[in-house]
Amino acid sequence: MSADKPVMNELMGHAYQDAVSLALASKVVELLRTSPSIIEHAKNNIARWKKINACTPSLLRCYEEWSAILEKPLEEVCSILLSPSEDSSRLRQSSPFAGVLPFSEVWLIKKEIKQNWCYAKRAA
Repeated sequence: MSADKPVMNELMGHAYQDAVSLALASKVVELLRTSPSIIEHAKNNIARWKKINACTPSLLRCYEEWSAILEKPLEEVCSILLSPSEDSSRLRQSSPFAGVLPFSEVWLIKKEIKQNWCYAKRAA
């Protein structure tokens, strides 16, 4: 069991979380390209979150950043979501597209990445 502990610790690390958020963002982009109205869902999330977290300046700054992004042309929004840049990685950690993907699909993506991650780490 102790042999699994380093793998589990890495699953909680940034690289794993980045892989998950990028995979989820990729699915969101697929949906956005067929249903651009999903942008409204993201805007509604931001509006709700601003009220809930009104006393947290760091979150409010993040929401403002996303609000500006969501006003850009669709392909620019998609490009930001899929970019490997540090800024995009940071933004994906607070994606306003929460709730767009079915819960079952989110867990399936996480399970697949976890299995691939664990296999790759054990093989290394």
